[in-house]
Amino acid sequence: MITRIKWNWGTGIALVYTTFAVAIIGFVVHSFKQRIDLVTPDYYAKELIFQEQIEKEQRTRALASPLVWEQKTDLLSLQFPTLPGVSEYAADVEFFSPVDATLDHQIQVQATSDRKAWLSLSRLKPGRYIMKVNWRANETAYYSEGIIVIP
Repeated sequence: MITRIKWNWGTGIALVYTTFAVAIIGFVVHSFKQRIDLVTPDYYAKELIFQEQIEKEQRTRALASPLVWEQKTDLLSLQFPTLPGVSEYAADVEFFSPVDATLDHQIQVQATSDRKAWLSLSRLKPGRYIMKVNWRANETAYYSEGIIVIP
């Protein structure tokens, strides 16, 4: 003889609470399996030096001509502006991928005598990058930022 569960209001409440508990446990397990990429692992230290970043951006905005870049197939050229009394240009270029922190890449470059620097983009995977350029003219620091897309 087969006995059947009697479906009354008590059974319905027990079933709803059990389903809810199982769903919450499933969501918690799923959330622990997600990878969370911070913009930078040392974000607190970078926050403390943010005033320097603001000053670099103000100096960059005050320039008569900005830093100019041109992207070719897998080369990027940086053309530094002409500044009086400046003979040495250098830059730290960070390619920041908003999608995946493992795609981030940093390159240091020195400008040639015609104020140009060339960067190879061959190590970058296809995608959209935010290019953050911290550059120096002699000892004065500047900052420029832009978007590049690697096909």
